[in-house]
Amino acid sequence: MLTSGLGGPAEAGGGAPPGAERAARPDRPVAIAVTRGGTTYVGSADGGSLARISGEGRSLSRVRLVRDGPVVALAATSAGNVWVDQGVSVSLVSPRGRTKRSFDLAEPEGCALQPSRYGGIAAAGRRLYVASACRSALDVYTREGVLRASVPLPGGLPRGVAWGRAQAGQPARVFVTMPDNRRLVAYDASDLREESVPLRTLKVAQPRRGHRPVPTGVVADRWGQVVVADAHNHALYVYDANHAFSHYRTLGHPPRSRGPGTIAQPVALAQHVQDGKTYAGNLFIADAGRARVQRWDTLGRTYWSRGVRLP
Repeated sequence: MLTSGLGGPAEAGGGAPPGAERAARPDRPVAIAVTRGGTTYVGSADGGSLARISGEGRSLSRVRLVRDGPVVALAATSAGNVWVDQGVSVSLVSPRGRTKRSFDLAEPEGCALQPSRYGGIAAAGRRLYVASACRSALDVYTREGVLRASVPLPGGLPRGVAWGRAQAGQPARVFVTMPDNRRLVAYDASDLREESVPLRTLKVAQPRRGHRPVPTGVVADRWGQVVVADAHNHALYVYDANHAFSHYRTLGHPPRSRGPGTIAQPVALAQHVQDGKTYAGNLFIADAGRARVQRWDTLGRTYWSRGVRLP
């Protein structure tokens, strides 16, 4: 069990642990998605292919990508396909590696991508929500690649993006992490346009004896529970988005611990749908600092840890 309560999971002292904010090495996992069947897809800054891991932690055959360039983010569909965000383009890829759809993103030429720090994607219904890797914007596309809205974001470039269904009197929401100003912002998913303002802006608190947070991956479940990864403090924070984003759990340990379940530089998250089956609600973590992927539950139980290096 890796629940550390509300205290700080980072190492003691005022200085940052070595390598805490360095860009992940290009062969490390920086993007992750999980399908309904429990298969995990993993991408890296090197690009070229996606690693696959079974729900029980076994390595599967890789999926080759047609497009060159780094993988910034991944999002699984209900049909078992995966959206691959490569910073300047998005492709829908089947489990056998067939590119079913592809389109360019509305990004400026010459954008210098930082795949472990900026850019994200979430899929919900007929919409794709893309946290731009090059601009301070949340872009909303149709599945066919038509840009429907571009929402300016507060405070630098975004990283993680997650969609949460309407429930408990709350509208469907889109959650976006902002690494440079340690914020999590939430928007009404039904009213995304250039003039949109956040429903809520949360400043991710610095843990006691910890370091300035760098929020990266984010997931939201059907009950309003939101989990945010902090790459600088090597932790996951669990919030109740239906009750003023109260922070009620921290998961993780300092990176000096190397055993399964400890994390170092978690840069992306995925969560299995809560379908009442084997993997329901489990978290899948791109642990870039240790070049591995882990499967946890939201209480911190570790099911498996698998080393991944790409290509």
